[in-house]
Amino acid sequence: MGPVTKKLTCLKDYEEAAREILSRRPHGPLIWQYYSQGAGDQRSLKENEDAFKRLQFLPRILVDVSKRDQRTTLQGQLVPSPIGIAPSSVHKMAHPMGELATVKGAAKHGHCLVLSTYANTSLEDIASSSIDCLKWFQLYIMNDANSNIARGFASDLIKRAEAAGYKALVLTVDLPVLGNRRVEREGDIDNVPLANDLPNFAKVKSPTLSASLIGSEESASSPTGLNPSVTWDIISWMKTITRLPIILKGILHPEDAKLAVKHGASGIWISNHGGRQLDSLLAPIDALPGIKEAVKDDIELYLDGGVRSGSDVVKAIALGARAVFVGRPALWGLICGGEDGVANVLKILRDEMDTAMALLGYTSLEEITKDCLFRNPMFKSNL
Repeated sequence: MGPVTKKLTCLKDYEEAAREILSRRPHGPLIWQYYSQGAGDQRSLKENEDAFKRLQFLPRILVDVSKRDQRTTLQGQLVPSPIGIAPSSVHKMAHPMGELATVKGAAKHGHCLVLSTYANTSLEDIASSSIDCLKWFQLYIMNDANSNIARGFASDLIKRAEAAGYKALVLTVDLPVLGNRRVEREGDIDNVPLANDLPNFAKVKSPTLSASLIGSEESASSPTGLNPSVTWDIISWMKTITRLPIILKGILHPEDAKLAVKHGASGIWISNHGGRQLDSLLAPIDALPGIKEAVKDDIELYLDGGVRSGSDVVKAIALGARAVFVGRPALWGLICGGEDGVANVLKILRDEMDTAMALLGYTSLEEITKDCLFRNPMFKSNL
């Protein structure tokens, strides 16, 4: 572990250090904007964190908490912690080893990693690089003048992921078009080296699908981008070509959660895309109680967005999440220290969560309920 990593003891430290490191690199400020920005006036981005701050704890005392356990299962797979790494794109802009460093950092303590379609490293190389962590694969349904090619590309990715040993598919459903990321459009991210190095697209036969889809202004409205016509029938189509669990990422509305169950999804990932799509969206932690009430225990719930401490993880578990995923914090760790930086970010979260559990009177995740939470009365409660 490098000297920079040793000095960093919380996620805020990592955020500040990552920004400072990138400020000294070629294209670094633009890369920082790409990773850190939100949509519009970035209200959703800020609200994702603020919503956690409005939740306060009510601990129980004189409980034997000498032995504590964070283990849980995700789609039937045992993991040592409910903390995972959310999918995000082009990690080689953060570190030369890119996603290879990210997965190795996750594997140090067996955390789940979700690989993005837009990775700088192929899904096969990630799968073969480490056997010590649970790996899921994230995908989109692309747009193309030939719909057969578009679905053929998705089918190819799904079959490759299944063959490589990924244990679930995460279908992003909140991106029919790209959001208005105004800060990003002040610079040209497509001119940054490695921004368009997307090996998962290497076998695509259609030139439109293999074009840059990172997020330039042109691709936001181009037929070479994301498919705005995808509907619920995509799940039944996916089930015809894979036996892997299908998790829908980007659900905020309870009625959509019910539809996810109805159409046979195996998991619901509550997310507003890190505040990067539509501004003024409900924070995922505020959406969680309503979705939990709608689906009960019929389906596993996951969450990302605004998680900046182990205490935040406990709050999400208390409201019904099975697991919590972090995106930007993993990138901060990657920028600061490669695989060791990623591992240390996850260790910080895990250790903070362990402390919070002990101080609240909990010894296992199964014991954590919303009874430990109190919402500031200045704000409307969803509990």
